[in-house]
Amino acid sequence: MIAQTQFLQTLGLSKKEIQVYLTLLKKGPSSVRQLATETGINRCTTYDVLKNLQSQGIVSFYHQEKKQYFVAEDPSSLKVIIQEKEESLRSLKS
Repeated sequence: MIAQTQFLQTLGLSKKEIQVYLTLLKKGPSSVRQLATETGINRCTTYDVLKNLQSQGIVSFYHQEKKQYFVAEDPSSLKVIIQEKEESLRSLKS
């Protein structure tokens, strides 16, 4: 778990983003309420964290019976973040 957390930190994820992402990986599809309870992060902040994770392409959502459920994308989707960081570093080096 520590290695996962450190890896995600190097990708630029915040502590709360890491908590939510790892919880989704562990628990599977979850509502905001479930995530907030499981992580100990208040619901408003959980929404913000999920929005950030969605914009990075590592969390998605779907609707079922009037509820919204969030799902962690496969960890292989983290490659996109790594590639973006590599490109950013290359452009700085040039």
